[in-house]
Amino acid sequence: MVIACLGWGSLIWKPGTLPLASEWFMDGPVLPIEFARVSDNGDLTTAICANAPGCKVLWAVLDLDKLDEAREALRIREGVPQDREDGIGSFVVGTNPAGVIAQWAIARRLDAVVWTGLPPRFGGVEGLVPAAEDAVAYLAGLSGETLESARDYIKQVPSQIDTPYRREIISRLGWQQPVLKARNDSRHHAHSWVCGIQDRDPSSLKKMDIAAFTDSSRWVYEASRCVSAKLGCMKKSAQIFRDSEAAGERFDFHAGIKIARLSPPPI
Repeated sequence: MVIACLGWGSLIWKPGTLPLASEWFMDGPVLPIEFARVSDNGDLTTAICANAPGCKVLWAVLDLDKLDEAREALRIREGVPQDREDGIGSFVVGTNPAGVIAQWAIARRLDAVVWTGLPPRFGGVEGLVPAAEDAVAYLAGLSGETLESARDYIKQVPSQIDTPYRREIISRLGWQQPVLKARNDSRHHAHSWVCGIQDRDPSSLKKMDIAAFTDSSRWVYEASRCVSAKLGCMKKSAQIFRDSEAAGERFDFHAGIKIARLSPPPI
């Protein structure tokens, strides 16, 4: 099971104990996100807000293949109490094809998706969405380490999470958006992975070394299945995806299979 995790906040730059098998990619589904949840440490964090404008969120593949384990790993990273059922969201392909996340996951040949489901919170009230002016006033009233932490959070959220509240915060408080360090180019990640994996010790490979091929790609890597004596004892597998527009097929490279070196993708 290939499981993706969606992200739009500190999970991107501070995954903590969450086991990732890929870098963060920038072409996630478009979800209603806003800076509307005051965290336990005082940061004004991002959360899904039903009436907020849509933002294209980020995603990464998890180094886990069981949905229960993926949900639990994300719950622990986010500090969600075990008895809180709305804290972690999930979707399994084949259960319900309706919805933005479902359509996005199906198009990328994923098996399941998990995400943080904590709602907005303001003034200690769960579910309460602050007005933009209240959010700015809250941040402006902070001081000391709490202010520094809140400011750092706003600045580190990827710039593609461009919300009305964030623009208001930047305008009135001057907390400028950073330039995201991750490349907005899944082809680069894919090519680097395929060309580099054959030079690695098989014992060092993770269960899920992934090259993600997004629907923005217009090319397909071709891989040859060459049995290699050097990799003959390899027990762990890696998966790469073809561009859905070209074929939509999934290839599994199992024990004793070597990924051939590929030429750079056409631009």
